[in-house]
Amino acid sequence: MNRFLRSPAVHFLLIGVVLFVAQSLASGRSTRTFAVRERVPIVVTAEVLAELRARFNESAPGEPTRSQYEYMIRRFVDDETSYREALAMGMDRGDSTVRYRLVEKMEYLGESEEGDPLEETVERAISLGLSRADPMVRGAMIQKYRMLVRFSGFEAPSEAQQRDYYERNMSRYDRPARASIVHVYFSRQERGADQARLDAQSLVARARAGGLKPDELIDDGDVFLMGHTHRAQSHSGMARLFGTDFAQSVLAAQTDGWIGPVESAFGYHAVFVSDVSPEGILEFDSVRSQVLKALEDELREKRLDAKLAELRDQYQVVIEWGDIVPAGEG
Repeated sequence: MNRFLRSPAVHFLLIGVVLFVAQSLASGRSTRTFAVRERVPIVVTAEVLAELRARFNESAPGEPTRSQYEYMIRRFVDDETSYREALAMGMDRGDSTVRYRLVEKMEYLGESEEGDPLEETVERAISLGLSRADPMVRGAMIQKYRMLVRFSGFEAPSEAQQRDYYERNMSRYDRPARASIVHVYFSRQERGADQARLDAQSLVARARAGGLKPDELIDDGDVFLMGHTHRAQSHSGMARLFGTDFAQSVLAAQTDGWIGPVESAFGYHAVFVSDVSPEGILEFDSVRSQVLKALEDELREKRLDAKLAELRDQYQVVIEWGDIVPAGEG
């Protein structure tokens, strides 16, 4: 979800929502008239059910079960209620993205020409039902209504709420064990397996005895195309480069120093290990910003879920099953 909120497209969408609310307030147009209007029942026709089944069959063959139909119907109803609420708030008239799309549609259908008054063109498009018929317009209105629900009047969570979220989700903030390495490589292909292992073993003994630093010894080995220095590597990162056994050997080191010979898929290595940090849980202060973003996402989604549930209760839903029989009921 964080990646979604960082998307430029979402930023434009949020700007559109803010502008819509500002325009509504400036023009005196209420954004709450939908709360007291009469709500027309939502009819899920046999044609809609057939379309839902066709979408289901794109990923699974056969007739959906009743519970699968109920899930798809609920999604359809949620989209329909969001669309109707957006209509009631005037998003088909007050949102610039929707207005320009309606004008574009009118021009494509030959119902408008360049230079026609914008307001008249938009009103004619709405009267022709284009805001409902055009999937892009309908989708934009649903999205913007839901953004409004998520963000309008949202209060940032308190410190206590953030700490509570952190405590409930500690597993998300695992700190994997890490280590930095500089290795001297001895190629199995160039030297043969036995000689490569002996050469690595000899270098480790010599380095330990003489207190030698890795930079002084790299030229004693063979060229390694992926580099000789790798900093702050986790098990998964090291395993991708050298293999699982290599990663386990390195991360088993308790203190800085030389280990080896360590075998990899390429040969043998004399490895200088440093900056070893054991696995653990990251402290709250070090992940505060991530906790805040994750908690805000969670609270906004709960707001939206609650609103959609509220709307489902406020609309009568009529399902016209026709000849459709859910799987297992025939």
